[in-house]
Amino acid sequence: GMVVVGRTNVCGDADVAVARLTSSGTLDAGFSGDGKRVLGDGNIEAARAVRTSGGLFMPGGGQTPRKITVAGYREGGAGGADFQLMRLNWDGSFDT
Repeated sequence: GMVVVGRTNVCGDADVAVARLTSSGTLDAGFSGDGKRVLGDGNIEAARAVRTSGGLFMPGGGQTPRKITVAGYREGGAGGADFQLMRLNWDGSFDT
């Protein structure tokens, strides 16, 4: 599979869009229930990069948890932009 990020416009508010695809290219329902997730807080945001990690097999069995890290920016009220970094679990929930 693959994880892709970008920007979506919902009701005039630009937000970060994250989607996880299966190896056949369809949305993976194991991610956020429908394969996609929109992240935003009411400001203009966009994703510029994504990295996946984890899923490594450990000695004695088990796997390290898979994570998705999304980097981008968030525009502030005075026209400036702030760096934004989010980390999600493999199922699309926020990593806490």
